[in-house]
Amino acid sequence: MDSKANRPKPPDLGAGTIPADRGNRGTAMAWTPTRMSISVTGAAAVVSGVLATSTIWLLLTSPATLAAALNEGTVTPVIRELAAAVVHALSGLLAYL
Repeated sequence: MDSKANRPKPPDLGAGTIPADRGNRGTAMAWTPTRMSISVTGAAAVVSGVLATSTIWLLLTSPATLAAALNEGTVTPVIRELAAAVVHALSGLLAYL
């Protein structure tokens, strides 16, 4: 016995329409606490990775600034150097484009 023969024919809704019983495939997903926490965790991971990489780069390229900052106990020179490095990298990227 053919199971397709016993099935009712789906209604013709026209081109581009989605039947109501097909779930929410055509709609945007809601922001649940789980999705929000994954997004926040991912953003924090990216930011901490960028800061760690730039700190290592600063240690290799400008060790005197880092040593002076450690000696004085302030982070202002380190932040200033990191900001200058980011600006320099972005200007080089924009010049390339």
